[in-house]
Amino acid sequence: MTSVSLLTALLALSAVESPSRAQLGVQYTAPMPEAPAAAGTPQATALVDETDKLNDALANPAVSRDELHGRAGNLFGNIMRPESSAVGNVDLRGWDKPDLETSGSVEGLVDKSGNTIAEAKFKTNAEAPPAPELEDAWVYGRELHQAGMMEYDQEGKLDKGTLGAFLYTKTAALGVLFNKAFKDIQKWVGDQFAAATAVHEAAHARDHAQGELNNKEVKKGEKQAFETEYKYLRLVDPTGQKLAYARVNLCSPSSIAPKAACDYVTHLAKISWYGEKGDWDGLVSSLGYEDRPGGHDHHDGDGHPSHD
Repeated sequence: MTSVSLLTALLALSAVESPSRAQLGVQYTAPMPEAPAAAGTPQATALVDETDKLNDALANPAVSRDELHGRAGNLFGNIMRPESSAVGNVDLRGWDKPDLETSGSVEGLVDKSGNTIAEAKFKTNAEAPPAPELEDAWVYGRELHQAGMMEYDQEGKLDKGTLGAFLYTKTAALGVLFNKAFKDIQKWVGDQFAAATAVHEAAHARDHAQGELNNKEVKKGEKQAFETEYKYLRLVDPTGQKLAYARVNLCSPSSIAPKAACDYVTHLAKISWYGEKGDWDGLVSSLGYEDRPGGHDHHDGDGHPSHD
């Protein structure tokens, strides 16, 4: 089994969740996945054996999810720490590791996503150049940030389960808010992964400016934003190795990371899983989004902006 197919199987372990009540904004509704019973840090000499065992387990439909996660934990080990962008000094046979560098700021989200897009654009060995709609979304996000219209929600306006929201009236963008708890998630997952949510909200700003966003066709708006977010994730992690590595560590019972960090990378895994299949209807339905056929667009000055 190739490393890519191994990662695909790992991402599939908790990608399909039951629908939940729709909330405004990007949300993560997936529960913490079954985690390794015990996560140890393997020696480099044992990595080949552990990898073979995990490959064999993935190929055997009789092996339980708990055992799969346990074997994944034995391979990767619990070696991620929030205070450093470096991971443990273990040679994981060329597997890509997440970039844990973080500024703890909205500016860091904008800069890191912009650098990721630029590097992919000019990299000769890139899988594919960044999609134009992804670049357009980033530009709208940068403009909102430069105008002071992208910030953390310090007043607790957003629901607990809402990562971020794009606020707007029918004719004007009012800005982007990130949940005040998102900064802590950002510390654990790094600016590069956290920027996926900034890209999602920026995609809403792009669609609003192009007349493609309204608060009636909720599913349409979310499908467009999630597809753009997925294209960003493909630039960050084309093989899925970084995300699988992060999930094994952040969701381990021995990890000191908050549950929200595990929930977030599980949410990104869900986007990747549905994105690989191009099933955007399935993704937004699984997250509980519903259209509002009886809704109405808000106009400038009415005091009730629409959310993501």
